[in-house]
Formats: sequence, C-alpha cells, structure tokens
Amino acid sequence: FLSILQHMLLIRDDYWARPQYFKLIDKCVSQVVLHRTGLDPDFHYTQKFILDVDSIIDGFIDKARVQEAEYKVGDLETLLTNEESARNEVEAKLMSTSDTLKELQTTYETEKAQKDAEIAQLRDELTKRPVIVQSVAGGAPPPPPPPGNVPPPPPPPPGVGPPPPPPP
Repeated sequence: FLSILQHMLLIRDDYWARPQYFKLIDKCVSQVVLHRTGLDPDFHYTQKFILDVDSIIDGFIDKARVQEAEYKVGDLETLLTNEESARNEVEAKLMSTSDTLKELQTTYETEKAQKDAEIAQLRDELTKRPVIVQSVAGGAPPPPPPPGNVPPPPPPPPGVGPPPPPPP
C-alpha cells in the first residue's frame, strides 16, 4: 500500500492531468477489487498490465476540458440573457421617453401658436388706437406758471435752435 502512495506522489503536477490520473487509479482499483466474476483476479500469468495510460489520460483531459467549456458556455448564455433583457428594458424606457418628448413638443407648439395669435390680436388693437398712443407719447401738459411771476417763454418749435441772446 505504501508503494502505491509513493507512486502517486510522482504523478505530474498538471492542472488538467492530475485529476485524471486519480480517476484512472480509482477505476483500476475498483475493477481489481470488484471483479465481475466475483472472484479474485488471477495475475499469475502476467506481472504487469499492458495498458497505454497516456491515451487514456489524454481522453480524460479532453473530456474535462469539454465539461469546463460547457460550464463556461452556460454562464455566458446566462450573462447574455441578462444583458439582452437589460437592453430591452432600456429600449422600452427610450421609447417611453421619446413618446413623452413628442407629447411635450406638440403641447409646446400648440401653446406657442396660441400665444402668437394673442400677440397678433394685441398688435391689431394697438394699430387701431393711434390717437390714444400719441397723446400718451406726447407727455403731460406743462405746469401752470407760478403766481405773480412772468410766464416763461414758450419752447422753440422743433428743428429750431436756441433763441438768440438779448442785445446788450
């Protein structure tokens, strides 16, 4: 038994191969111990098993790599499904926001048209009342002269310069 354990210490330290060697050893031991006939196997005729271990180990390694790749594919498929659902949610939110934007733009254009019509109506009313606008634009009449003083001279008409100075 000690010899078996010492030989197991010599198994190469390869990530893929080492577990496969242990599986092979387990299968060999189980076949020897649990022989089909129910009788102990007779190794009297041969001292060694003639067995190509490298091809068996390579087959096991390939099988283990395939299993790991399938596991990774399953994980990636789950990740892809999650990303697709997140993308669909974002697209739905984008469509909703786009619809809201269109509604707000329509409301803006309607209110703008109403305000433009109101402005045009108020301008029409202003053009119909030019007299009121001119009297307001001319300002208030001059204040009455103070009592007992001589009234000031009237202002010169527009376009005429200041009055000439009095003669000396």
